[in-house]
Amino acid sequence: MPTYTYKKLGSDGEFPEIFEIYQSMKDSAFTHHPQTGVPVQRVISGGGGILGKPIKRSTTINKSL
Repeated sequence: MPTYTYKKLGSDGEFPEIFEIYQSMKDSAFTHHPQTGVPVQRVISGGGGILGKPIKRSTTINKSL
């Protein structure tokens, strides 16, 4: 199950509370905190994908040893 990040919606001067929750991809996004009922918004973030070319490793066996 993927982990989704949510932030609490509040006034501009207030530091937003951020929390993560495991949720099925089939479930709709929360609009309110599941425990407190405070309005929340899902935060879109990048994944931890691998960027770049894969490293090719080869093993050479020296039979003369």
